[in-house]
Amino acid sequence: MERANVKCRMCKIAPSFVPRENSVVAPMPKSVRSLARSNVRSSSSRNDIKMMPIGVPKVAYRVPGSQSADWVDIYNRLYRERIIFIGSEIDDELANQIIGVMLYLDSEDQDKPIYLYINCPGGSVISGLAIYDCMQHIKSE
Repeated sequence: MERANVKCRMCKIAPSFVPRENSVVAPMPKSVRSLARSNVRSSSSRNDIKMMPIGVPKVAYRVPGSQSADWVDIYNRLYRERIIFIGSEIDDELANQIIGVMLYLDSEDQDKPIYLYINCPGGSVISGLAIYDCMQHIKSE
């Protein structure tokens, strides 16, 4: 990988998720580099580019009774709406997390439904059956 040897000029437009070592911008993906170069050439007044960090998106959520909103990850926000999303390969660890969330939501209110969205390539059959068994066990629809 090549190192970017630009020091101060690129510091203003480097995304916040790019680690810096000794005031040198660490290597960025080609798409980010080309975007940064094109924006520097096209407009000198837009030197303060704000990019979303890579990772789990955050959304604003106001806890009932509080005056200000807090930033929570989107999956936490979906759990509060009784929505569970499986987006990766099902293994023992993920199955335990999903089962824990389903049991917690069922203990909070058995009359409200729990929505489970599955968008995954598959995984462990035993772990999938554990989730299925939990779905049969809980009283929520």
